[in-house]
Amino acid sequence: AMLASQQLNNDTESPLYGCYIIGRNWFFVVCKGYDYSVSDVYVSTQQDELEKIVQILKKIKNLYEVKLNLI
Repeated sequence: AMLASQQLNNDTESPLYGCYIIGRNWFFVVCKGYDYSVSDVYVSTQQDELEKIVQILKKIKNLYEVKLNLI
């Protein structure tokens, strides 16, 4: 999906950020061109990791707001 998004938007140079969830396990992904990186697992049932998940989501939101000139 991330590769398709880059192709449809004709933008293979800007990184794309996303995540996927399997049960209580969260993984964050960065994709730039054909290269991508996946984070280690964050388990949402553990309080400290849940706080990290929220921090990462806020950071991703901020990155996209800056890219879209919303702030």
